[in-house]
Amino acid sequence: MLTEQDLQHFKQNGYIVRTDLVDKSDLARFTEWFDTDRSDHHYRWHPYGYHQSANYDALVTTPAFDDVVRYPPVFEAIQTLMGGSTCFGEIGARHMRPYEGECHRGWHRDRPHWAEHPYRMDYIQLMLYLTDVGPHTHCFSLSPESIDDEILEDKDAQ
Repeated sequence: MLTEQDLQHFKQNGYIVRTDLVDKSDLARFTEWFDTDRSDHHYRWHPYGYHQSANYDALVTTPAFDDVVRYPPVFEAIQTLMGGSTCFGEIGARHMRPYEGECHRGWHRDRPHWAEHPYRMDYIQLMLYLTDVGPHTHCFSLSPESIDDEILEDKDAQ
């Protein structure tokens, strides 16, 4: 369940980090599915960005991934932020091998702001890391944005 502090952080920054929504036994089960999918369905894993591979047919190759997507504490948090019933537009799995090289950035906004939504969004992205990550070992970055900030239409605007 999201706390009022989580919601305030989301309003001020456009994201929250929760490390307590998936218990260890379920995380181990999800990791096993992920590893098995990569092994048994390697032909569905395609290069994605720098040092990553992705399977955007994950629900086809491993239907059990639906349990990950609809994992009750995570799904409840998504529905709280979205304001009710939620439909998924894309479900994929990504793998990033260890990498010590140059940092690569490709800033973009997947979808425009939706002014009518309390958090100005018409979709949400969930990242569920199956291994420990930190400031130097993650595969995803974001640019914090308050719901009170001016909407910049040009990615180069400052």
